[in-house]
Amino acid sequence: MPVTFDPECGPKCRSKNHAYELVAAITKGTLAEVQAFFRLCHAAGHQSDMYGRSALHMAASCGKVDMVEWLMEERGGDLTQKDGESGWTALHRAVFYGQFAVARVLVQVCPIPPTPPHMIIIII
Repeated sequence: MPVTFDPECGPKCRSKNHAYELVAAITKGTLAEVQAFFRLCHAAGHQSDMYGRSALHMAASCGKVDMVEWLMEERGGDLTQKDGESGWTALHRAVFYGQFAVARVLVQVCPIPPTPPHMIIIII
């Protein structure tokens, strides 16, 4: 069965349904499923859900190292983007949820994270 694009999905897509579907794909799916979703929605990497969480935020929170690496390398994930829920970056969320493997990847990409002094965490 051929895959077709939603007629409303274009380069300026801002569909909240697409954002919710992306969050579900990240939290419950595999890297291949997330990559397939990115092929279906033109603006998948630039959307956020109602709490302001991007794809990178969600992958970091869930400990999906492979997704985080792919989002950073292939999709240009923004390490400085803060969520609307708490004002945290993907690194903050990874550490908060105990996803230290993801935190290490994020620190290796951006060794000095943009963070308030009271939130600085040293990862060895």
